[in-house]
Amino acid sequence: MIDIDYAVKATRYGAYAAFFSAAVTIGVVTFSIVSNPDGRLGYFNDPWNYIDVPILAALGIGMLYKSRVAAAVALINHLASQVILRVELQDFWSQGSLGFGVAVLFLGFYSNAFFGAVVYHKIKAKQDPEYVAATIKSKVFGTIASVLVLGLIVLSLIDVFSTPENHPVFTADEVQESEYYDLLTTGIVSGHEEMLYFYPYNTADILMGGSIVTNERLVVYLRQEDAETLTYSLELSEIERVELKTENFVPFVNKYMVYGETEDRWLQVFLSTNLDRHELFISKLQKDEGL
Repeated sequence: MIDIDYAVKATRYGAYAAFFSAAVTIGVVTFSIVSNPDGRLGYFNDPWNYIDVPILAALGIGMLYKSRVAAAVALINHLASQVILRVELQDFWSQGSLGFGVAVLFLGFYSNAFFGAVVYHKIKAKQDPEYVAATIKSKVFGTIASVLVLGLIVLSLIDVFSTPENHPVFTADEVQESEYYDLLTTGIVSGHEEMLYFYPYNTADILMGGSIVTNERLVVYLRQEDAETLTYSLELSEIERVELKTENFVPFVNKYMVYGETEDRWLQVFLSTNLDRHELFISKLQKDEGL
């Protein structure tokens, strides 16, 4: 039989899990920003990731106070974070079986915390018919905070599953001089290389993100919410293989993974199939692979 001691312990462990996640987030994001690594750790090289810290801390405090809302939001936040991480890294077993096991363990902590919070208040209500789980003030505050956090989760999911607009891959001759100048001055391409094919995610704002193949490199770039542009590249000579991960990821847009010589050297590329120019883009990579 589940007693109140079990319920208290369950919510406490959920809170500890949230505090631990907040601490790990601080460490991983700070290390990624300072060291600017490639591969999986490069995904965390964005100050925006720090937003998880106050959210997790607040949810942990809420669970210490046996808040059912805090426990429920913590559970939803964990599930959404895991989905986002695995979709963006294109790796279901992100960080290997150990990372997956840790994710399942934390899922258990948060699920148990929610169950414990519900049981706690039910037992207290049985013991005291006049028991009130939360004041009106705390309910209003909790509702506002929950709506903000859940809204942030929804926006993050929309951002992850949003896709580039559908327009063809451009040849070098179709790139306007002003567009090339923008790419050059932002450091996305260099003056000593020749642009061959170009697929911007948004033709109205080409610096938003895109993929470029030159005579030397494959370049993928993306502008962050803080307006900083992150640029990643693979030398054509180091490309080992190109894989079509999802055909028609959205209508007329394919998703490819391009792998370098080591496990941490890879790029994710979106290309429109409009006019079949994606084949020209990919064939250039394969040609330089010697395939």
